[in-house]
Amino acid sequence: MSLGNLLFGALVDIDHLFEYFKFQCYRLKFKKVLQVFFEADFDKIYLFLHSFELASFLWLWLLFFDKRNMALFGIAIGYSQHLLLDFASNKAISPFSYFLLFRIFNNFKVNKIFNIIGIRKTTKKRRRYLYEKES
Repeated sequence: MSLGNLLFGALVDIDHLFEYFKFQCYRLKFKKVLQVFFEADFDKIYLFLHSFELASFLWLWLLFFDKRNMALFGIAIGYSQHLLLDFASNKAISPFSYFLLFRIFNNFKVNKIFNIIGIRKTTKKRRRYLYEKES
């Protein structure tokens, strides 16, 4: 259960790499990935795994079909925690921003899903903090 929680709490962010490769097409370098996301320079953002629908499906599956599967229970907890923390800390324009159907309806346009100006201000602070730590 703990391993499922740990792994899926972090692996949800793998969908950020889709945006990185789709819009930037750089070779995969950790420092470059961070720089791209700190700039938050996307017209569209997909984040297919960041979806309350998927979390709901996972919990319903557990409830109706697999109540005693502790690994799946840990995965559901880690996944849900990740989504809730992202939802609380990111600059969502709408309470529906973490619903995949809402993003599809808005054609994945970042300016209709997230407050991009707020995200850029936050990421500037993070970037300054990281660069100061490196020096």
